[in-house]
Amino acid sequence: RGTIEMWVEMLDSQKATDCPAVPPVKPAEIELEVRMVIWDTKNVQPIHKKDYVNVQIATTLDCQEYLGALPKKQETDVHYNSKDGFAIFNWRVVFSRIKMPVKTCSVKMDLIHYDLLGSTTIGSLDLDIKKYVERVAANMDAIELADDWLAFSNSDSMETGDDIGQAKVQLFVLTHVEALSKKAGAGRDDPNDYPPLITPAEGRDWGDYFGAGFFKFPEFGMWKKLLPLGVIMVIFLFCVIMMKQMGLL
Repeated sequence: RGTIEMWVEMLDSQKATDCPAVPPVKPAEIELEVRMVIWDTKNVQPIHKKDYVNVQIATTLDCQEYLGALPKKQETDVHYNSKDGFAIFNWRVVFSRIKMPVKTCSVKMDLIHYDLLGSTTIGSLDLDIKKYVERVAANMDAIELADDWLAFSNSDSMETGDDIGQAKVQLFVLTHVEALSKKAGAGRDDPNDYPPLITPAEGRDWGDYFGAGFFKFPEFGMWKKLLPLGVIMVIFLFCVIMMKQMGLL
């Protein structure tokens, strides 16, 4: 039902009087920082018979000893209108000030189809990171794991064995002191280092957004990138007409 670790000294009564017991000293508190970089996804399956998927990933930390300022639940931005299940994020999740020792320490990752009217969870996975934080707390050496593909699952895929989507994730565990010397912001915020993350262009232009089920935008090639300028011009002309009607021009 558990284990206990202790130190026992056995002395005879005469030596015991010459060697009084030294009161135990509480060890110095150790705080760690966990960082996860979500690079990209593959094979994400569309839902509701759609021919595309708007991919987003949410991470939730399960650790009572977390004292950091950022929320336990952190979400990536959205890669819109993926036709083949590939999505790129280059997104950093940061959980600072995890006070050791911990009872439990795990991260739940949810694979989401994003929609303005209500998002849908495609699958999830649980990543137990307790052994990694305990290793760093024991030897004070940072851990940097190579990126790896993690598979999501749901109740249906567990029965059929189907691949509903995978995410390429990299894990970093550092002491709080080392994290202060190698600062890195959440997402792609500054300081954007260790490693530097580039904002992807794929899945984030106007054509992807309007083609993601919100509005079917016709394919105009490079002209679709001028849409914001066109909207501004329409609003400007509308304001000029209204001011002229009011006699201000």
